[in-house]
Amino acid sequence: ADAERLGVVAGQEVLLRSETGELRCRVHLAPIAPGNAQVHWPEGNILIADEVRSAEAGIPDYNTRVTLEAV
Repeated sequence: ADAERLGVVAGQEVLLRSETGELRCRVHLAPIAPGNAQVHWPEGNILIADEVRSAEAGIPDYNTRVTLEAV
């Protein structure tokens, strides 16, 4: 439903933008919760803030808000 609403199709190149960076990638449609995108490591690290880490383990917060636009 998100892909249809955004007007993107499988294999299409898109640009994801967050407050910390941009990532050009291709769309792969999968059954995940509406309003979410999954990006794999290490490519997606450019989208997350390095300074936001858990106090216990120092693991980055792999949650961030992005915008998606067709390229």
